[in-house]
Amino acid sequence: MIATEESKDIIVNGRRVTCYSDGSVETKGNWSRGRTFGSNDKRGYQKMAIGSQTTKVHDLVAMAFIGPKPKNYDVDHINGDK
Repeated sequence: MIATEESKDIIVNGRRVTCYSDGSVETKGNWSRGRTFGSNDKRGYQKMAIGSQTTKVHDLVAMAFIGPKPKNYDVDHINGDK
């Protein structure tokens, strides 16, 4: 972890997930695979499975640093980098 890097914990599907300011995430518990950026979905977005639900990594990071996503809103990749 870089000294200026931030991290925040959120609960997703009853499991603790640590989100880092570089866009990586880490699930906690016996099923943890360590810190990751996820794996690509068919459209090029990073995703990861948390319990039985697959979630986009950018949604997790936004939830941790901004808060819950309002209905009908999406995370804007302002630089176009998915």
